[in-house]
Amino acid sequence: MKKPTSRELKYQARVLLDGKYGKMAFITLLMGIFDLGLNYLLAYAFPDLGGGFSQFLYLASNILCNMVYYILLAGLMRIYLHLCRGEKIQTSDLFFFFTDRPEQIALYSIVPFILQNILSAIAGECLSELWNGKISLYPLLLLVVLGVVFFWIQLCFSLVLFLYSDAPWKSALQLMKESWSIMRGNKGRMLYLLLSFLGVTALAVLSLGIGLLFVRPYLYVTQGLFYLNLVSGAEGESAGSQTAF
Repeated sequence: MKKPTSRELKYQARVLLDGKYGKMAFITLLMGIFDLGLNYLLAYAFPDLGGGFSQFLYLASNILCNMVYYILLAGLMRIYLHLCRGEKIQTSDLFFFFTDRPEQIALYSIVPFILQNILSAIAGECLSELWNGKISLYPLLLLVVLGVVFFWIQLCFSLVLFLYSDAPWKSALQLMKESWSIMRGNKGRMLYLLLSFLGVTALAVLSLGIGLLFVRPYLYVTQGLFYLNLVSGAEGESAGSQTAF
């Protein structure tokens, strides 16, 4: 089965979004408002004031807010998959997984949370040393290596939210294994796809971020089509092997 190129996927995404950019931009804006609300909650309701209990409370609230964000993000991916399949899209689907087994994606959210915090801690240490006029090769080298590893892991798990949107009854570990398996041999294609959006993303940022309301739907729909193509290909190969057997 021939795999579509990034250009073909992006063209399909533009066709699907034609006449729907306004609604998708609104849903993207709504998601951004909730994200800002969660960050505000962390900054003002649960500030890190120092001390063991305060730090524990801040960490616990940080993990909880991250879980809520990922449940919302799964709802967003559900909306984009509906669009990719030509199905009806509803803004209310953004909150769909709060009532349909949210615990699995909440558990998964801990994985990127830990990786991001490790990377942030090392980056902070490197910046602190540079600020104090100390240039050490090892922390910088460690930061680069961990950054590459973290990005590689992100590529491996880049389908988790889409897989969960289709099968929320599966465990977090099962979703991660499936994403890892499906992305085997396809990480380079996903990387190329993401890099192809750098130019339009830069222009969107220069528009004071307003353009992101339209770029993100374009990106997410293209990723959704990428996912559907890989899943249909994997199912076709599985069916073919069973028939041969």
